[in-house]
Amino acid sequence: MSSENTQRPATEAVALGALVLSRDGGRVAAVGVCADSNIADAAEQAWAQSADRETGRRLFPVETGLHRYIGLCQEDDQHRLILLHRADASTALFDFLGSVPFAGAILDHFLTSPYEAIVVADHAGQVRYVSPVHEKFLGLNTGEGIGRPAASVIPNSRLPQVAASGKAEIGQLQRMNGVTRVVNRIPIREAGEVVGAIGQIMFKGPEAIARMHEELSELRSQVVRYRRE
Repeated sequence: MSSENTQRPATEAVALGALVLSRDGGRVAAVGVCADSNIADAAEQAWAQSADRETGRRLFPVETGLHRYIGLCQEDDQHRLILLHRADASTALFDFLGSVPFAGAILDHFLTSPYEAIVVADHAGQVRYVSPVHEKFLGLNTGEGIGRPAASVIPNSRLPQVAASGKAEIGQLQRMNGVTRVVNRIPIREAGEVVGAIGQIMFKGPEAIARMHEELSELRSQVVRYRRE
């Protein structure tokens, strides 16, 4: 399959691309790096090799020789949309997507786990994502917290401070809605600069950690007894 626009764009300066295909495989539109027919061909081939036919949506790696891309495909009844993002500086994610067939399911698990919630804030302290289990706990509708200051969404949130300081806060206790949770707050860096912070909230709570500590202490006591015998 070939595109009507075969002129090679200045791909060195372009990191994004989008390719729209009809259900019969014809190319409807190609912009950004996908305007390069070689890259568009590589994206289609990579999708065909790694397609998840059950969900119609899949992250996948694309090798073009000059650059590496992470692709995302979404489909409806009439079209298939392939989005590309250059992955030259994100080889870990690229290799993960390329080597694990169920990589998308793993990422979905981390984002939707009922046992550990996450909240993402940008450098300005604005909420960019709240996982579904945490939205439910906080009484939020889907997406309701996005774009709001973290402190107005999460009681006593320190994500803005972590994003500003770049210093992680691990294993902290935080009171939310009358319940105490164990929280990790981790700054996220891109190209050496802090771009935001992630809050990880353990829904097992400190009581579970206390029980694990008791079990560990009991195991240590048993080891001591065995050594004496």
